[in-house]
Amino acid sequence: MKKAVSLFVIFLLLVSALLAGQEVVPDELNQSEDSLPDGLEYEIVDGNSVTITEYTGEAETLNIPELIQGLPVTIIGDYAFFNCGNLTSITIPSSVTVIGGDAAFFGCFNLTSINVDSRNNTYASVDGVLFDKDIKTLIKYPAGKDNETYTIPLSYPSI
Repeated sequence: MKKAVSLFVIFLLLVSALLAGQEVVPDELNQSEDSLPDGLEYEIVDGNSVTITEYTGEAETLNIPELIQGLPVTIIGDYAFFNCGNLTSITIPSSVTVIGGDAAFFGCFNLTSINVDSRNNTYASVDGVLFDKDIKTLIKYPAGKDNETYTIPLSYPSI
């Protein structure tokens, strides 16, 4: 009986040691296609990053995930949100370093707010308007904003 108990204790110690050595992966790294916003299409680039290629969903508010299949979403491709008529607000994660020009949001006539995670090193947003991180270049003024005028301060050298 002592021998059986000893073997059982050794077995438990081995299992505990094996489990202690396993890396626990946070839920956001385990993001599967099932948990992505409906209609968000993407491409994995060189097994290192993700490019958002198209959005065909009907959501009004969209939060682009920072990670897909454990890889950072780094690019919003040209025409990715082309003619997304229902979209009123979009949030860009800190991982995005490239947005495919003005065409990325072309035809989003109801888009009133482009929000950027404050940890993003490339882009920023002020009152829903997309700028570079230094807030010196206005990149995109959402087409659905209902302001009759928008004053660009003299400190912004380019649009």
